[in-house]
Amino acid sequence: MSVFKKMALIVAVFAFVFLPRLVFAAEPINIGIIAEQGTLVGDSIVNGAKLAADQINAKGGIDGRPIKLFIYDDHMRATDAVQAFQRAVYDHHVVAVVGSWISEVALALEPWAARLHTIYNYRRS
Repeated sequence: MSVFKKMALIVAVFAFVFLPRLVFAAEPINIGIIAEQGTLVGDSIVNGAKLAADQINAKGGIDGRPIKLFIYDDHMRATDAVQAFQRAVYDHHVVAVVGSWISEVALALEPWAARLHTIYNYRRS
């Protein structure tokens, strides 16, 4: 076997084995943040999520996958929060949602999290 054929075989094996992992590793992990922006607590939820995502991404992400945040304002209303939750899951394909601390909003999102099989966690005050 010539050197050229050996190199071509090595490149083909490398591409077959490692390229799919590199392609999938580049996909971000989408996380939704639903909070009442413009309030102290809501802004702290958003800013804390941004800080955590920046720190995780600076270290190479999770298994090489960066964190991508999708931030929604619920305006302290359950209806806006539910619409944001649905948009996060259907449009942005989030794997988890961090939500508001307001009881009305949190209680409205819990059944949607179960229905859409999406992890939901809310900040407790």
